[in-house]
Amino acid sequence: METKTRYTMVNKRGEEIYHSNSFLGFIGSTILAQVLGVIMFLLFVAIISGIASIFN
Repeated sequence: METKTRYTMVNKRGEEIYHSNSFLGFIGSTILAQVLGVIMFLLFVAIISGIASIFN
C-alpha cells in the first residue's frame, strides 16, 4: 500500500488554511497567494488614490 504525503498550512489556532498533495503544488499555491495578495492591495491603494486625486 502506497502512502501519500499531504502538505498542509495551518494558522495559529490550528485551523487548516489550504493543502496540497504535492510539494511543488504547495509552494506554487503559496507563492500565487502572496503575489495575488500584493496585487489586490495595490489595486485597492490605486483606487483610493484615484478617488482622492479627483477631490484634490
